Amino acid sequence: MYVTTVKLADQVSRAEGVQYGTLYTQGAPTQAQHNGLHVTLRPNGEVTSWIERAKPEPKAKPAVERVLIGTATLADGSTTAKIHRLADDHYEADVFANGTRLDTLVAAGHPAYGEHNGLRVALHPDGELTSWVDPTPMP
Repeated sequence: MYVTTVKLADQVSRAEGVQYGTLYTQGAPTQAQHNGLHVTLRPNGEVTSWIERAKPEPKAKPAVERVLIGTATLADGSTTAKIHRLADDHYEADVFANGTRLDTLVAAGHPAYGEHNGLRVALHPDGELTSWVDPTPMP
């Protein structure tokens, strides 16, 4: 039995016409939601509705360009590192041995450290790279 037409919160939908669903109530409010439009039907026939606020799209971060600023031979004499600048206080160093990348150190506001077979490497947030070889223990 048709009782009345109710304008909903989105100012376009009505509680008649294209059917997205049917609400029934028997002594307690019943609710429905469709594309962010929320509708409540109360036992006395009152219809209320509200629209969810759209969540803002996340702002796209600008693309970070990775700029090669130098290549260094490390303390063992055979390992190399390619140092890249991404931003102020953000550098990365790719560490290579025999053409194979062993590690990537990322210094973003704090130093980054790596180790490979006794070779120690430190990349500082200003782009400075240091390396040393652990001393061989005495027999």
